[in-house]
Amino acid sequence: MAYDEYMNSVAVAQAFDAAERKGFKLFFLFDYAGKGPWSKESVTGMLGNYIYRSGYYLHQGQPFVSTFEGPDKAEDWIDIKIVTGCFFVPDWSSVGAKEAMSRAGGVADGLFSWVAWPWGAQNMDTYVDASYLQYLNGKPYMIACLSLVLHQSP
Repeated sequence: MAYDEYMNSVAVAQAFDAAERKGFKLFFLFDYAGKGPWSKESVTGMLGNYIYRSGYYLHQGQPFVSTFEGPDKAEDWIDIKIVTGCFFVPDWSSVGAKEAMSRAGGVADGLFSWVAWPWGAQNMDTYVDASYLQYLNGKPYMIACLSLVLHQSP
């Protein structure tokens, strides 16, 4: 979700209500690229409102949190993790796996790769995945996937 979107508070509340009614689990992926980076206070506030709800996804007992980009704000996550106890798996694909794992003294608990689609005439291969696995050294790796939603007209 993008920073400072006017509909965040209403949409997130509705999403959690619906997820809890249906038995789904949700987690936050904070978009640091679309409308700029989130502040530490905004992230901890949002997490504080939702990580204790039954609809929040936990990884081994910790609230799971991700980002879309934001490697320049890696230092913020030291404090965010202290305050929330979250399990942090960012997408810092723009800097690559090796650099992402070293940011803020290794604050990431795993990495999320947004590199899931071919670019230009380049076919996809496993080169990027192999670099993530190498630099994660056994820590969790989350990959993006392509979703396809089909709608049939009545």
